[in-house]
Amino acid sequence: MADLFQEKAFEVIKQAVEAVPGVVSFVNYKAKTRDGLRTNVLSNAIEVQSSDVNYKFKIHVSLMNGINIKEVLEEIQNRVNDSLSKLAGLDSAFIIDVVVDELVVL
Repeated sequence: MADLFQEKAFEVIKQAVEAVPGVVSFVNYKAKTRDGLRTNVLSNAIEVQSSDVNYKFKIHVSLMNGINIKEVLEEIQNRVNDSLSKLAGLDSAFIIDVVVDELVVL
């Protein structure tokens, strides 16, 4: 994936995910301890794979305890897919996986 597209894709993903109620933060999937989980470094929170036909983004998040997790994950997937499709001018070229690495009691 071209560096420029990835940079723009990360920004679009950030905006889409942060707009979903129930999301606390992005999570560093490389973290070795619980103290290092939350991050603003998107390259540590989003895994990217590309092929000839699509891009796969695996987004790691922290959610509020007590929310409907399935609904929040579907909303993240829909918003991210729509935003990336607009950015790239492509439909159905993206696979969006969302991983909940932490539930937070607020």
